[in-house]
Amino acid sequence: MKSDSDEETLIRVLEWQHRNINCWDECNLLSYVIFWLFLILLTMSYFSISICRSNWLHLALASSIFLLWIYTSYDYTRRKAPDFRRRDIIFLFCPFRRFTLERILRYRIAVCKDYARLTIALLSSLFPNSRIYILRIPRHVAVGIELNSKIYVLNQKLPLMTLKSWARYWLHNNSRLRVDIYEFIRSADKTDIKKIKSEVFTNMEVPVVATKRIETELNSLLDAEECKTTIRLRDLALKWDDDEAVEKSIIRLILLEIDREFCKERVRVVQEGGDILIG
Repeated sequence: MKSDSDEETLIRVLEWQHRNINCWDECNLLSYVIFWLFLILLTMSYFSISICRSNWLHLALASSIFLLWIYTSYDYTRRKAPDFRRRDIIFLFCPFRRFTLERILRYRIAVCKDYARLTIALLSSLFPNSRIYILRIPRHVAVGIELNSKIYVLNQKLPLMTLKSWARYWLHNNSRLRVDIYEFIRSADKTDIKKIKSEVFTNMEVPVVATKRIETELNSLLDAEECKTTIRLRDLALKWDDDEAVEKSIIRLILLEIDREFCKERVRVVQEGGDILIG
């Protein structure tokens, strides 16, 4: 993954994750509804607030719902990771499940906290002298790294973002976003996390993306004929920033999407609100 350019190395890390690690949705809605229904029934049974004639029947209903929850969680995971082993089913018993790095790489699935641990491990190896940060917002976490006095954010998939564009993406449709920033401290015998500051972002407008510049760079890499397919990349404009590394990673993402659509011809790049249209 290491490149002569630090920014290119970051893009390669994100591209590898984009291609190889599937998002294991922590909010698998059906699984969670069943899980909390089971907890409610179990609590009602414990306090003898029976909704059935027999408390035993109540417990049997709760047990059936528990087994249904296990099945839906396991089935959901197997669809994400066909090689998922039964012995690891314990990781399905808790909504706040965590995978080791070895299991992340074996099953190629992760939630945001798993992505963060994997990204920190990669960046610590590739950038031993750079400051690495953990960025926390409600119900989400990402990783940042300081290069040339600027914090770049790696948020599971392409594109690479600046702290400003990452906050803009998560602030969209909200009036206020608080970001807690922790530094990942490395020493010879241990690692630690230290909170350094919190930043509050409000009222961030959708930027005007340099679509012509992106279009020119894309078409220099594609065939001469015009593409007949239209691809909508939702909210991609929110992630843009007037930064060479960010723009380069957006181009890399667009090329991946074009390749997936079997379209190798010249394209037009148009901004439509927070979305980017390729076609």
